[in-house]
Amino acid sequence: MRQAVAALADHGNDLIVDEAFWSGEEHEGRRLLQNHRLRLVGLFAPLDVIEEREHARGDRPIGLARWQFGRVHSGVEYDLKVDISAASAAQAAITIRDAFDL
Repeated sequence: MRQAVAALADHGNDLIVDEAFWSGEEHEGRRLLQNHRLRLVGLFAPLDVIEEREHARGDRPIGLARWQFGRVHSGVEYDLKVDISAASAAQAAITIRDAFDL
């Protein structure tokens, strides 16, 4: 998928990509997109909030959020971290927009 994202960017597309990085994996993304303006944004919330959302969504195995919780952000260097525990998607988008002067 990362190569496909790079190809889309190389052809002039502005992209927002939702991907979970594991320790050190963001380095490949940074390498593939080194000729583009890349910003990595980490979205964070407490485990109880994430598990509540997991149950409400109903589209993934229960327990996946707990399994990923201690792993998904470990060792990843973000350009911005956003607490989404109380923010709506629109509020989070505004935070990101303002942080990067978009």
